[in-house]
Amino acid sequence: MLMPSPPGSGTIRAAIGILSQCPPALRLISFLAYCLQVTLKARLKARAGGLTARSVLEKFATVQMLDIHLPTTDGREIVLTRHTHPEKDILLLLPQLGLTLPEQAPPKIHAPHTLQNPANL
Repeated sequence: MLMPSPPGSGTIRAAIGILSQCPPALRLISFLAYCLQVTLKARLKARAGGLTARSVLEKFATVQMLDIHLPTTDGREIVLTRHTHPEKDILLLLPQLGLTLPEQAPPKIHAPHTLQNPANL
């Protein structure tokens, strides 16, 4: 993984050497995580100078997405995708960073999946 290091220490070069032995999907995820950290760091420097990228990500980790599956009496299933309500400090931080949380998604109704026997066709 790419970890913060003092300038000129060569730590990022060593991390790249380790990543070259990893599967491509892991390299992509590592690169995207690094891009997220750098972008968040730049936004924080411009808009909320006293916060670190790690502390903001830890705060955002408290907001969770979950799927609630409710069976109905006719065999269908209602799926509610919801996110938890953020704490006050996150609600204050979101507009400073120019971010918004998505609206709660409308419920989805799924019919049961039944396989038809080809002999009955």
